[in-house]
Amino acid sequence: MELSIKQVAKIKENVLKVWVKKAGIKMQIAEAVGISRSYLNKLLNEDNDFYSEVMEKEEEILDTVEGQHYNAIMAGNTSNIIFHLKTKGAGRGYQQTNETKLTGAGLSINLSHLSNEALEQIANGFNKSNE
Repeated sequence: MELSIKQVAKIKENVLKVWVKKAGIKMQIAEAVGISRSYLNKLLNEDNDFYSEVMEKEEEILDTVEGQHYNAIMAGNTSNIIFHLKTKGAGRGYQQTNETKLTGAGLSINLSHLSNEALEQIANGFNKSNE
C-alpha cells in the first residue's frame, strides 16, 4: 500500500516530535510513530530537508547532554572533569598518551606513537620469540 504525500508528511512531523524524547534512538522513534526502522531510514535517505531537520534535533540532544556534562563538572564530578580535559583541553596538554619504552643493553625506544593494536602485535611477536 502506497502512502499519500499527506500521510508521509504526517509521519515525518511525528518523527520530529518524538526524536528528542527518544534520544535519537531510531528503533524507539519508529515504534512510537508506528513505522519500521527501515522505513524511517528510507525517509531520512530520500529527503534531504527532512534529514536536515533531524540533524537539528540531534544537535538539540547534544546540547542537552553537554549541558548535563557541564553541570556535573560544576558539581565536582571527577570523571567528567577528566573527560572534559582530555577532549576539550587536549590542545593544552591534557591528553592521554601511551608511553611505552623498551630498554636493555643500551637500547631505548619510545613507542608512545604506536596504537594499542601495534603494541599488542609487538608484544605477541616478542612472546613467540621467547618460547
